[in-house]
Formats: sequence, structure tokens, C-alpha cells
Amino acid sequence: MKKIFLLLTLTISFLYGNAQNNMQFNNAIHLKYNVASATNIVASVTVPANKVWKVESGSFNCSLPFITTQVPTQVGLSIDGQLIESIFYAGYNSIAVNHSPPIWLPAGTYDIQVFGANISSVAISILEFNLVP
Repeated sequence: MKKIFLLLTLTISFLYGNAQNNMQFNNAIHLKYNVASATNIVASVTVPANKVWKVESGSFNCSLPFITTQVPTQVGLSIDGQLIESIFYAGYNSIAVNHSPPIWLPAGTYDIQVFGANISSVAISILEFNLVP
């Protein structure tokens, strides 16, 4: 009896369950940018129509001459305000690292931003998927 109930439940689930889209792996993308010191927006990227991006990781190169001071300092990388990676220095040896991915981005345009001082370059690893109806 339990097997019949389970089989009936699974059959109904498959008949009436609908997904919006299926995702099919398309490409691995590695973005690299040099950072201009005058702005916190590094670049704008566009996710094409019928695609979705999964931001896997991000990193940045940063020279921190202020690490020997007691002034709390945070530097980091985000995409449209969604944190990818940050480091917080609260004193001589105190370091906290925050790593947030994965971040899913549907089709559209997004700004890659840095915050803090002395960031010279950034890199972001992305997986691109096709949306298949």
C-alpha cells in the first residue's frame, strides 16, 4: 500500500510540476580589471538575454600601508552592492575575511565596485548558463 501511494504521489508530482526554465552550462568566464584610483566603479558588465551568471569567487590586489595603524579599515569587492569579498583590518594583527558567493545574476547590466583604499586590480570567476525553456 505504501509503495502504491508513493508511486501515485511521484506520478502526480511529475505531471503537475513545472520549472520556469532549465539551465544548461555554457561558459566559464574570468574577468580581470585594473582599478583607477579616482572611482569605486571598476566596470559595468552585461549578462546577455536568456543567460544567467553564477559568480563563484572574486579577489583583489591591495597594498595596505595603513595595516600598522590602529585605525579600522575595510576593503572589498561587490557587484551592484552584493558583497563578493572583503577584508577588515581592526588593528595590527586583527583580520576578518568575508567571502559571500555564489551570487546569481539574471540578464541585465551590473556595476563591479570596490570600496576601501589602495586596490590595484580585481578578478572575478563566473559560470554562465543558458536558460532553456
